[in-house]
Amino acid sequence: MVVAFLVLTGSARCAPKNEATKKTPATLGEKLEAARRNGGATVFYHSPPEPMWQTLREVARKLTLAAPSCDRAVAAEAESMLRGLGMELQLHQDGTTSFWLLREVPGIHQGRGVYLWRCGQATDVIVQAPHSFFDLKTGRLGRELFRDLEARVLMLNTLHRYKSRKGETPNDAEHPADVAHNDASLYQAVTVGILEAAPRSLFVQLHGFEAANRGLDVLLSDGRPDGQIMAPAMLASWQPEKLVVAVYGPGQPKLGGLTNVQGRAIRARSGRFLHVEMSPTVRSRLIEDTLFRRPFAEALRTLAAGPAEPLHPQNPVKPPEAPR
Repeated sequence: MVVAFLVLTGSARCAPKNEATKKTPATLGEKLEAARRNGGATVFYHSPPEPMWQTLREVARKLTLAAPSCDRAVAAEAESMLRGLGMELQLHQDGTTSFWLLREVPGIHQGRGVYLWRCGQATDVIVQAPHSFFDLKTGRLGRELFRDLEARVLMLNTLHRYKSRKGETPNDAEHPADVAHNDASLYQAVTVGILEAAPRSLFVQLHGFEAANRGLDVLLSDGRPDGQIMAPAMLASWQPEKLVVAVYGPGQPKLGGLTNVQGRAIRARSGRFLHVEMSPTVRSRLIEDTLFRRPFAEALRTLAAGPAEPLHPQNPVKPPEAPR
């Protein structure tokens, strides 16, 4: 197992001359960003084989179950399961808090995602940013919320949603690199594994829309056309001044996450899913203005602590029949 001791925040002190050659340890945020951007312009998405999908699902399930105790034996087992798959598990320590970082091995970049578990005490929140290269700043906002909420897991994509092949355009019929719409992605496998281990978790998925959608700043949705539960509850707790925040419904733009595969899998087990669409201005303010972000984070914390929908374990989430 790779072990690294990192800090989440803070800056390096001025080093004495005899320490000038020593490197400042990278922060956890820097490690996450390096894993997220571990590629270049010539890198494209690779569809994982079904056995790899199942392995990542099981690894995610085991890590989620073991995270409260930070069981090193389970982490070692997960590392063994990942061997030869081009994925690795790293342990990071920040003060008294430990983190497990699941990422692609450096040198391999196929759009598999990067995932961070908080060990020990955590809120029942899973923060997802599956379009961090397209919905700009959602990845950074995800990191901020993961910290503020003391969330259990942070999930980031590692490849632009339109990088499945050379010359791909938004008008193409299929976009396998778009992990929010691909059941066969490893991002989905990790989602399902977490869901199986912690079905009461609140999955908060961050998205962004263009400023052209005037008259609307934030759109909240459970990812279904009606019967919203999470979105109205969130709106009741978070009503920022001078912003138009709405719950998805008839007459709203097509931003409700109705075709989102994570939301579909979560709802299949009567889990809790909140799809959050934000304007560029709101995304920037939530990142840069701590006082503005705090009520948003507290509303999510309240939502996570509330009652869950009835669970139906007899309706398991099925893996995709074949990867796309």
